Amino acid sequence: MLFGIGIPSVIATFWGLNLSPKAAITIPFSIKLILQFTIFVLAALSLHIIGKSGIGIVFILTIVINKML
Repeated sequence: MLFGIGIPSVIATFWGLNLSPKAAITIPFSIKLILQFTIFVLAALSLHIIGKSGIGIVFILTIVINKML
């Protein structure tokens, strides 16, 4: 229950307050980029753990390409 509802809720709240375009708290761009990348890598790792490695790889590649553009 904690992993299915609790952790995603905490991450979504953190994202909304700190990392979204209209965030209430502004943080430096470099820290923001590191935090975003960390959250996305954890999501891709979660996909790998449940056996969806292909989707995780596509997810990470999409994020990297998006950030480079």
